[in-house]
Amino acid sequence: MANKRAVKSTEKEIADNIVETAAEETAAKTAKSSKTAKTAKAPKASAEAIDGEEKKPAAPKKKAAPKKTKKTAEEMRRETEEVYFQFYGQEILANDIFAKAKEAYMAEGNQESMIESFKLYIKPEDNKAYYIVNDETRGHICLD
Repeated sequence: MANKRAVKSTEKEIADNIVETAAEETAAKTAKSSKTAKTAKAPKASAEAIDGEEKKPAAPKKKAAPKKTKKTAEEMRRETEEVYFQFYGQEILANDIFAKAKEAYMAEGNQESMIESFKLYIKPEDNKAYYIVNDETRGHICLD
């Protein structure tokens, strides 16, 4: 029985210490929050600082640097892919044909922003590439 009483009294002392510590921490937190209310630049108390472990205030946030355009995997793949057409002793890069067709479309007074779809048909026997833009505008370019 004496052991049970000693254990209960020890438990009560521990509980009282926890309550006192919590009250002190709350008072300290309240004091800190009133100081931070007065000075807007003071850092807020973190959960770790309340637990007794002091942490250095966070470094001031820097302005974000202008974002560098990161190339996606698709863009990088396109840059390394090359498709050639070989016919009648000629060799033409597919991207060059596409670029020429697009230039021809824009030379007609159209804007690149108007392009929703661009289909290109290459017909080596005619030595031409035919294009259809937005399923409406049609044209062709010579492959020479």
